[in-house]
Amino acid sequence: MFYIVLNHNTDGTIRFYANSGYRITSTAINAQEWTHIALVRNSSTTKMYINGAVQSTTYSDSNNYAGDKFHIGAIEAANAAQFQGNISNFRVVKGTAVYTSNFTPPTTQLTAISNTQLLTCQNSTGSITDASSNNYTITAN
Repeated sequence: MFYIVLNHNTDGTIRFYANSGYRITSTAINAQEWTHIALVRNSSTTKMYINGAVQSTTYSDSNNYAGDKFHIGAIEAANAAQFQGNISNFRVVKGTAVYTSNFTPPTTQLTAISNTQLLTCQNSTGSITDASSNNYTITAN
């Protein structure tokens, strides 16, 4: 089993965990304000963008990650690495690197773009649904 995890560390950084180790650590963020986080894999290089600015560390691998479960906010096995905060406009795009250089983060609700696999937490109703064309069933725990 593998995990791809983003978590907020005690020092205020966001960390990307894959293949049994932390691969990218961001600059510190303010835990009391909205932060746009984008994790982008382009070919075999993964980069993290915080509020549109690429972070100094990158992660290179050629793994074809496969699995039948996707967890947002915690590692399922131990209910560990729980995300403490709010998530809005969560989108997964497969096959397209949405960002390849620094950018201005969007200020409006995200929409399903080409190759969107999952789009959730983008409405104001409080319901957690998938607004991508896949219409996946999402179970909140």
